[in-house]
Amino acid sequence: MKVSCVMKKRFLTRAFKVFAPVLIMSMLCMNVTASSAEEHAARQPDYARKGSVTVDIREADGSAVGGGTITLIPAADAVYEDGDNFFVFNENFKDCGADLQRIDLEESGAPGLAEELAAWAEEKGLAGTEKEIDASGRAVFADLSLGLYLFIQKTPADGYECVRPFLVTVPMWNGEELVYDVEAGPKPGTATGLDFIEPFVKKVLVVKKGKPKKEETFKFLMVPDQKDQPMPELEGIVKDPATGALTVVHGPGSFSFGKIWFGSEDVGKTYVYTFSEIIEQKTGITYDKTIYVMTVRVEKNADSGNIECSVSYSEKDGKKVPEVVFTNVFDTPPDIPQTGQLWWPVPLLAAGGMLFLAIGLIQRRRQE
Repeated sequence: MKVSCVMKKRFLTRAFKVFAPVLIMSMLCMNVTASSAEEHAARQPDYARKGSVTVDIREADGSAVGGGTITLIPAADAVYEDGDNFFVFNENFKDCGADLQRIDLEESGAPGLAEELAAWAEEKGLAGTEKEIDASGRAVFADLSLGLYLFIQKTPADGYECVRPFLVTVPMWNGEELVYDVEAGPKPGTATGLDFIEPFVKKVLVVKKGKPKKEETFKFLMVPDQKDQPMPELEGIVKDPATGALTVVHGPGSFSFGKIWFGSEDVGKTYVYTFSEIIEQKTGITYDKTIYVMTVRVEKNADSGNIECSVSYSEKDGKKVPEVVFTNVFDTPPDIPQTGQLWWPVPLLAAGGMLFLAIGLIQRRRQE
């Protein structure tokens, strides 16, 4: 089997390393032309062996950054042919147009290749394997065949931006031997630059007469002005994939739709969200049909460099309000006659009427 030069990489004859603004990962030289037989043997991968990648995310001071997820997507397979070892793009990436020959020491680890492959993966909807990052900042991907792996992060830890895409080879040459259980240490996005808002909604139920159900609940809708704008991630929320709208079920009292995080890419933008109550057919309930508008302006503080959000609320007609409050009214409906209670005299009355009619007819005949 011959492998195209565009689709292969002699990963034992060149050094591999990937740089990103927040990530420097060195993958050192694998040279099959070593002077000694021992060194040559040490550099020859064992294709029957499996490996692993442990992603360990930490701050510059060494403190762990737990939370969020990280996704692994296999990008290229390791192949041995005619005494050489190559990386060959797998089926998912074979038509991506990227050049694995770009990965070498002189080119500083092919800048931008990880981002290029990540963009291709997003375009093609490649899911990969997603794992949660534990409290120690680690996620382990085990039982990996030899090859090149792309890592992307879609959900960062609270208060952090996503780790930039990065690449890892299994195995990796550390200068003395091939390492099959690889440690990857990407740096998290800056925590100080972000800001968040947490929209709260208050539900008031005014009781005029009667007694509503103890656990009466209502449905509330949060709709983004644009589907792709930042939205909260909260357990129990139902999201409409077509519009991005969120539905929350809650009883009387205040509740949160969850935190919405804003990053550097949001600076200078204005986001608009609307809140409304979903009208249901519940006996005795008069619903509040008010539509509220939340406007979020994202700016960067010139002194601190931090991102800051300003939030304002108004009704649909533009009237400013301090908060979102929906007030419903409960009023017991008029009593409805119940079978066996108010209608039981009817048959007796009917029978009595017929009896009086019969008596009247009899008396009339006698008189005649």
